[in-house]
Amino acid sequence: MIAAGAFSLPEKKTINSQHIPGKRFRPWVIPAFLALGAAFYLQYRYNLFLDDDYLFSSFTGSDRPIMSVRDALYSQTVAYMECNGRFVVHTIVHLFCSIWGRAVFSVANTLMFLLFFWFMFKLTITGKKQLFVKAFLLVAVIWLFVPVQGIAFLGNIAFSVNYLWVSVVNLGFILLYQRKTKETSRWWQSVLLLIFSLFAGSLQESFSVGIAGALLLYYGFHRKELKGQRLYLVLGYWLGTLIIVGAPGNFIRMLDNQGPLVHSSLKMLILTKWDYLKDIAFSVPVLTLLLVTLVLMFIRHKRSAIGFVKKNQIYLTAIAINLIFALVIAYMGPWQIIISAMFTIIMLARPAFEKWEQLHVKYQAVILSAVAVFMITTYVSALEIRKELFTEHEALVQAARTTRTGIIQADYEVTGRAFQKRYRFMENYFRVVFYMGDSTHKHLLSVYLTKGKNPGLVKCVLPFSPKKAESFCTEEHRLLPSVPLFKADAQQSFYIVKADSAAEICSCLAKLNKYLGWPDLKSAPGHRDCEVYRFRGHYYALVYDRFAGIRNTDM
Repeated sequence: MIAAGAFSLPEKKTINSQHIPGKRFRPWVIPAFLALGAAFYLQYRYNLFLDDDYLFSSFTGSDRPIMSVRDALYSQTVAYMECNGRFVVHTIVHLFCSIWGRAVFSVANTLMFLLFFWFMFKLTITGKKQLFVKAFLLVAVIWLFVPVQGIAFLGNIAFSVNYLWVSVVNLGFILLYQRKTKETSRWWQSVLLLIFSLFAGSLQESFSVGIAGALLLYYGFHRKELKGQRLYLVLGYWLGTLIIVGAPGNFIRMLDNQGPLVHSSLKMLILTKWDYLKDIAFSVPVLTLLLVTLVLMFIRHKRSAIGFVKKNQIYLTAIAINLIFALVIAYMGPWQIIISAMFTIIMLARPAFEKWEQLHVKYQAVILSAVAVFMITTYVSALEIRKELFTEHEALVQAARTTRTGIIQADYEVTGRAFQKRYRFMENYFRVVFYMGDSTHKHLLSVYLTKGKNPGLVKCVLPFSPKKAESFCTEEHRLLPSVPLFKADAQQSFYIVKADSAAEICSCLAKLNKYLGWPDLKSAPGHRDCEVYRFRGHYYALVYDRFAGIRNTDM
């Protein structure tokens, strides 16, 4: 009998062509994979290069661009000591963001998604009947239940490598763990297993801590079972986890993120963690589904429920540890619970697909038709919103490349239904990068566009176009009587001058100087940024006070 709980295959007598999919070649496999890859690639074509992508195009802690593999390795050596332990993953991100580029990554990321699906298929689907139907349903389950998929799998380079690519490697580890049960092996095989598992464990702490912790607890009670090829796999994974978790940079980063909580009141600490838990519950509904399923199983069939728990004990333990780790130490968003979502899908989908094969599904055609309609509708919806964001993003980047004043304009508004928001790119990150008050991201964008030569290229990004700016020029927004000077935004120190001539613009700017107590623009250009343009027969001056917050604090 093979032990080790959730990651084990059935007993040896059941391992045959009746229970392993893919033994016989099926002509639909290649076209189906090509179609799946094309669908993913089409969505990923509209990914955005932003946020961490800009950060990883430069050497850690500097504006110097990454120019070689050596630069990337050295940069992550510094990062390992100062800010993060994800040495391997972030070295890959460095290379794609700075050298290899988005086009190459789009192809590589598509291949990674196909690997992800294939590994999930191997872990969830047994038997040889109705494989195409099961595979189609599995695609729908992944599309629906993997949290924030538009971020983790279809997001920017940094997110895709950190979550999709790491998912693939860890699923590969689980498949190897299931199969490697021999008592002995050749020395070179053992070395390869040790190296691969060390690599897998050292990639990403939100994956590694849960899996390594579950294996540690299991073998703490079943030490005699830790032998043969599994010994090298488990030891390697533990060592890899120690390497990433023990990085000095992790402790520095944790203190920076958790410091305010440590010094806050107990009430604030509890409320913060409660908010995290609610976010997980709503953002990762498959975990709630798992909890409800377990409760109902114990109420209706206690013996079956106990059997389910025993069979999946490592998966369940890994999920519990992952949730505790995220809530207590490292929660930044639902993407950090992806490993828990994947394990839940495997646990629930596997018996469901077995039942599907055993039973004659009376309404199979209706179910498949409904799923197909759901997939097509949500896919098209997600594609539309991603296209919209991509178009706006590229327009802003192009404006930044060609700006003479450092001021660029947007006309971006949040649109779409809840499902669109779930599968588009991160709307909040889009706002952060192109938000007037965020100097860090404007700096990163400037460094990226100029290869570090002009970190101050982008001074501010206005959250509206000339057409929208004109709408602010009403009596409600007027600052001075009889002067065409208007307040554009109550939340930002941003002003609009609407005039009939360039001379009138100058006069209004002088009055604005006096109104706000500014010195003359020529003598102190750092106090404001201004862009003048013509629109519908009028002259407009867009004026942004970058230091208003500092001045108001001093006052």
